[in-house]
Amino acid sequence: MKTFRSNASEIKHHIRERLDNGREASTQDIILHVKNATEKDFTPGMLGGALNDLINHEPTYQRIRRGVYQKTTTFDDPTKTDNVDEKLKELLQTAITEAKNALRIDIATLTPERLMEIQAQSTKIITALEGLLRELEH
Repeated sequence: MKTFRSNASEIKHHIRERLDNGREASTQDIILHVKNATEKDFTPGMLGGALNDLINHEPTYQRIRRGVYQKTTTFDDPTKTDNVDEKLKELLQTAITEAKNALRIDIATLTPERLMEIQAQSTKIITALEGLLRELEH
């Protein structure tokens, strides 16, 4: 049986095991795998912290969308340009969504002039991002 220097390193080891097949896995799938592999009762904070640490520090393990993770080498393999284009499209779409969400501000605290400035800047950003997305799609 393998020994680990900490609970986090043990959890990350089993998360890697679950994701190394390259298929997507939900947070629930990963937690279930860790629990079955260790038969230990790790706290949700320990599990979530180890998962976030792995995603933030090991680029081959990625959050694909909310609550879904995957091991990928998309950016490490220059022959996979289609996947890179898809990743860029996803990033641009996320940026567009976030820019649109940023328009939802408490206008009661803003002067009319500042609100108009923010709206103009946001419109320029969204237009530029949408233009980049269209370029990638053609």
